Amino acid sequence: MSSWLDQAKPIAGADAYEQATFIPEAQNCVTDPVTGELVDLEDADSLIESLERVKEQIAKLSDYRRYVEDELVSRTPDQDRTERVVGMRRTVRVERPAPDYEPASLKRLWEKHHDDNPREVEELLRVSAVAVNRSPLKKLLKADIQNPISKYLVQAISAAERPAGRAKVTIER
Repeated sequence: MSSWLDQAKPIAGADAYEQATFIPEAQNCVTDPVTGELVDLEDADSLIESLERVKEQIAKLSDYRRYVEDELVSRTPDQDRTERVVGMRRTVRVERPAPDYEPASLKRLWEKHHDDNPREVEELLRVSAVAVNRSPLKKLLKADIQNPISKYLVQAISAAERPAGRAKVTIER
């Protein structure tokens, strides 16, 4: 003869409820996915305590995920938007967000230098909202710049760059 625990059936519904288990003989109870203890669905305090435990575990897992992703990102040469970290058996793709620039700094650059050096300024900046023409900027960053105004503009534009968010890490195999 099997016990009621052996006959426990998962709650029907979304995948988020996989860990919760409905116990037929123990009406209105679920198994707490953190502790494995029964939680009475009619006891608000038990539900709140269970929710707090779950939120705490999610926060710990989130912190660990961020740490591991940052470690994987640090293993890339940081030259391209998309790069891969290849292990012996597994590979991840690291996708960095596009660089973002401080609009006020770019606008000041445009206003200060456009009249005197329109060709250089228009090559690197465009007006929709003042933004960076990334392709010419990338070429100049890799080149030995002789023109002093171009050199200054590249340095000032690079200084106006701001963080655009976190890199995305995707497990590929």
